[in-house]
Amino acid sequence: MATMTVVFGTDFPVEFDLDNHAIADLWFEKMQIRNRWPMDDDRRFYGFGTTEQECAIAEKKLRDCIETINSYQTIIERAWTSIYDQDLLNYLHSIFERFHGLLDQQHNNDWWRQAPESVRKALADLNISVHRAEHASRGGRPRVVCTWFGMPKDKELEPHLMSKYGRTAYEFGGVYLNYVEIGKTLEDLTKDNDQYISDDAFQPFLRYSADFNIRFYDEMADIANMYRYYEKNKDFFLSKNIPRFDDHRVMPYRYRVARIKDSLDRMSLIAAIASRQHITDIYFS
Repeated sequence: MATMTVVFGTDFPVEFDLDNHAIADLWFEKMQIRNRWPMDDDRRFYGFGTTEQECAIAEKKLRDCIETINSYQTIIERAWTSIYDQDLLNYLHSIFERFHGLLDQQHNNDWWRQAPESVRKALADLNISVHRAEHASRGGRPRVVCTWFGMPKDKELEPHLMSKYGRTAYEFGGVYLNYVEIGKTLEDLTKDNDQYISDDAFQPFLRYSADFNIRFYDEMADIANMYRYYEKNKDFFLSKNIPRFDDHRVMPYRYRVARIKDSLDRMSLIAAIASRQHITDIYFS
């Protein structure tokens, strides 16, 4: 069984055993070619500080993105309120979707093609920063996200694999496939009560790449609340040919591909990572 080692800071390697199933194998194949693309950000750590600290970081990142984007062209017209204003965060996410384009639509997006590279990066970071703000404002628990800029996201999971290996809970120390679509799942729509999302921006979790996240907590999906949202908006989902709530395209599946080896106790592990919020290496053995 292969082992992945993630090095936090310069001196804290943490080992993860790969799971033995088809989805983990697909992800491992992608990880073997990840170095062809740069990592988006080797400091995407969430929930390792106090809520006040996390919210301050999230607000600064969001406001920097907005300033850079609007210095090129004023496309964000709403005044700043607070990262606790979910309606504002939904609006900012809609700006990202509109001016960036969905995952396979950038080549048709004149604004994106004509914008300077610094503005493109700020728009891409706007998406990341919105999710950071949502996580911080909700008192989100510790997780780490690793993504690779420009890596193709053209492979889809097969439905039978999704139903077989998808789970509706996160486990402490689990390594999970990252959502790579540009849009929102049913679970996201439910959490955000999003009034800005377009028909096209509802995007089920279907495609994957090397991108992954590590969860340092246990959590069950809020299926009951998702089901109420689905029933309330059933005509919309019927129009997408999703007639049942247990369809793999709307279920809140988490695809675990590796899990942490026996290590320090949980609180000691989280404290060690909190003081080393920088990934310096990832390798397999």
